[in-house]
Amino acid sequence: MIKPNESDVDVEATLVRSVREGDREAFILLVRPWERAAFLAANAVVTNATTAEEIVQGAILEALSSLRVLQPNGKFGVWLIQITVDRARKTTAEGDGKVRDPVQKPSIDDEVDYVPRDLSSWRLIPSETLENTEHRLALEHAFACLPQECREVLTLQDAAHLSHNETAEALGLSLRQVKTRLRRARLQLREALAPGNGGRWLNASALVQEQKAARASSGAAGLTPA
Repeated sequence: MIKPNESDVDVEATLVRSVREGDREAFILLVRPWERAAFLAANAVVTNATTAEEIVQGAILEALSSLRVLQPNGKFGVWLIQITVDRARKTTAEGDGKVRDPVQKPSIDDEVDYVPRDLSSWRLIPSETLENTEHRLALEHAFACLPQECREVLTLQDAAHLSHNETAEALGLSLRQVKTRLRRARLQLREALAPGNGGRWLNASALVQEQKAARASSGAAGLTPA
């Protein structure tokens, strides 16, 4: 589990004090339990592992230089993820060339309940199925197709194992928004993977072939004389 145990809270507070007193080795110990969670959070926004790693490195350096602003009762890990998500969102905005208002409305309506299609034929996907490369690619594709707001919440809750309150704090959301987006994300992911209902995991071979063809096409385009 990525998140430290509750018994580690006092240890974290001690490490924060040590870092503020100039102990750089303590900072390594402080960051280590949260590195994976920070990466997952960044990748949920940018959906690119290389970019996510760069964002996390920047967020860690920012946390080190700004540790003095962390509130006495604040959780370092949640604060680090907050910094990471903010940097990832900024990177995404810069990438698409848009100047975004910090209070811009999300792309989904939190006031409207998501109603899934009838999934009477849906069943749990066995873990051994997900270990298959083709099916895993289909799952990754389905995740990438979720709205960014849903990917953020789903990742912090189901992959990084943050609580509702910690997720809300890290993403700047209300508890109601966290619960609404989490439910929407899980339903949309289930719907995308449901067998007998157009679920892409049943057509994983076709998905892999599409991706191979896209890469081949991209490579061929690069070899075409201008």
